[in-house]
Amino acid sequence: MTFILGLDTSTNFVGVALADNGKKVAAESHFAARQHAEVMAPTIVDVLSSAGVTPHDLAAIAVGIGPGLFTGLRVGVTTALVMAQALDIPLLAVSSLELMAAGLGEVTREIVTVFDAKRGEVFYASFRAGEPTPVRLSVDAVVDPTELVDQLMARASDLVLLGDAVSAYPEIFARLAHAEVAETDFWVPSVTALVGIAASRLARGEVDPLESVVPNYLRTSDAIIPTGRKGPR
Repeated sequence: MTFILGLDTSTNFVGVALADNGKKVAAESHFAARQHAEVMAPTIVDVLSSAGVTPHDLAAIAVGIGPGLFTGLRVGVTTALVMAQALDIPLLAVSSLELMAAGLGEVTREIVTVFDAKRGEVFYASFRAGEPTPVRLSVDAVVDPTELVDQLMARASDLVLLGDAVSAYPEIFARLAHAEVAETDFWVPSVTALVGIAASRLARGEVDPLESVVPNYLRTSDAIIPTGRKGPR
């Protein structure tokens, strides 16, 4: 048995999944707002207990590294690092935007993931469906939503949009007449996809050095932006 525990806290949700040889054994997702630290530990305990698995049974830890919310990312990545180091097992880091795309499954359209980054910006990446890992068409970036839509309108291909930026900027994204909006169930990173991707990478020996795993913030924290210079929230 090869148990992998997957964690993602890049959004307002805490997601935890356990897989054996790449197949999901148990998973939970809970709305956490800014209480990721309080929700994370008991969720891990619940997922492991439901499968009769202890931390010492784990072969690896996988974590979504963002981009996403500062508070959540710190909790998830720190938890993953501490567990991997304490248990002396490999750690695998995956983009949270990639996990959103992977959760959508097999679609023929270009997948555009757009997460509300606040300050009048969105986190964005685009993909083609792939198994187990989506094929990346762009790097993770933080962009102005109007500028992003201008770029997407020039694409000849049909698109599928997913992520809470669609509802944060409805009038802007409504301009994309050739885009389908995925159901809201797909608007958060998939921890089931995370453990599947991690299992495939682990089998190939593609693990990440612990010192290289850091949250992908893409920009500085709101906490150090001078007063009066924050964008819309």
